[in-house]
Amino acid sequence: WTPVSTNQTIAFGSELLVGLAVSGQVEGTLASATFDNVSLSPGPLPPLLGRTVGFTAIQETDALNGGVYSLTGSGDGVNGTSDDCYFVSAPVAGDFVFTTRVISRESTAVSPQSGILVRESIRRTARNVFLSGAPGLAPQLSWRTTTVTGSTGAGVDYTLAPGLLTFVPGATMQNIS
Repeated sequence: WTPVSTNQTIAFGSELLVGLAVSGQVEGTLASATFDNVSLSPGPLPPLLGRTVGFTAIQETDALNGGVYSLTGSGDGVNGTSDDCYFVSAPVAGDFVFTTRVISRESTAVSPQSGILVRESIRRTARNVFLSGAPGLAPQLSWRTTTVTGSTGAGVDYTLAPGLLTFVPGATMQNIS
C-alpha cells in the first residue's frame, strides 16, 4: 500500500451500519456486482438488510444464493456531500472486521461502484468510509468525516457526542464535526 493522504479520524457513534454497496454513479444507469467470502468478526454475520441510500428512480435488488450476494443498483454514487446507492447492511457496535471479495461488477456506466461501505446511518449525508473495487482494477477508498445539516434539523443523521452544540446568533446552517 502507498499512502496517498494523511490519516483520517472519523467520529462515528457507538453503532454503525456495515455491508455491501453498489451504484452506477449515474442516476438511471444500473450496476450489478457479486460478492462472496462475506464475513464479520466477531461473528456471526447477521442477515444483511437491503435498502436505498438517497434517491433513485430505479428499483434496486439483492439476493443471497449459496453464500454469494448479488446486488443491482443505480444512483449517483457514494461521493461528495451526499450519497445515492444500494446498500445491504447490518448494525455493528464496537471493534469489528468486515471482509468480502468482489467477484464481478458490470454496468454500462463509465465508473460504477461496488464494495464495502461503513456508515453511521442510511441518510444521504451520513459520515462513511467506502472501499470500492472490481476484479482487475485498483481499489478506491473514499470517506466523509463531517455532515452538514440545517438549523431546522433537516439532515441530522447521528447522535452528537456529549457536550454543547452552539449556533452563532442569526446562523441558519451549522457544520457539525
